[in-house]
Amino acid sequence: TERGRDPRVLEIVAFGGSGALHAAEAASQLGVQRVIIPPLPGMFSSFGLLLSDFSVDAQTSVMRRSSEFGPSPLERELPALEQQVQAKLTGLGLSYDQAVTEWSADMRYEGQSSDLAVVVPSGTSGEALIEAFHREHEQTYGHAAYGDSVVLVAVRLTARVSAGTDYRQLVSNLYPESSRTVVKARRAYFGSSLGWLDTAVMSRANLVDSPTRGPILIAEYDTTIVVPPGFTVGIDELK
Repeated sequence: TERGRDPRVLEIVAFGGSGALHAAEAASQLGVQRVIIPPLPGMFSSFGLLLSDFSVDAQTSVMRRSSEFGPSPLERELPALEQQVQAKLTGLGLSYDQAVTEWSADMRYEGQSSDLAVVVPSGTSGEALIEAFHREHEQTYGHAAYGDSVVLVAVRLTARVSAGTDYRQLVSNLYPESSRTVVKARRAYFGSSLGWLDTAVMSRANLVDSPTRGPILIAEYDTTIVVPPGFTVGIDELK
């Protein structure tokens, strides 16, 4: 919200031991329509580490005004950055040919002290690079100074290589069919406006593709997912 993003068009990803307890209430207050709770939300960082791609990057300072961009302002930096990234990948036993690459430019208006990262194709022209920065500045801060001079501060190349971890197999091992529990019920308190309600208690393995209406408590190894009245819960192909 501090960067001008409207939370009503976004989704909440709830993680940590308490994230799933409070996510639905936070979504209600923000006007967010959907909450995503990943497997093992209380160990989200560790789970993510198992699935993370290999990523390396290289960056070089530029400090070039838009009046000096020329037709291809990024081209002179490309060979050296590609060589640095290739060397880093080789050191990891990986090939540059396997990598998905992304170029970005750190830019700002002349006189500003903070930069914005603008993702661009490597062959972007000077005019297109300036226009991309104006758009990013307007989206981030709500305004753009189209007549002002722009400074290219730095150029960055990021390369990612898939770790090859089978996400679906990993989740299937975590939540086998045998982990389904008998659905029980208990009284749970949902605030002064709703009070105490009879609430179903189940495991994630009990969820089905079609939405199930709350109130529901989903007991996980590392957290409890609270689905208040008025919300529905279900799983997709990624569980």
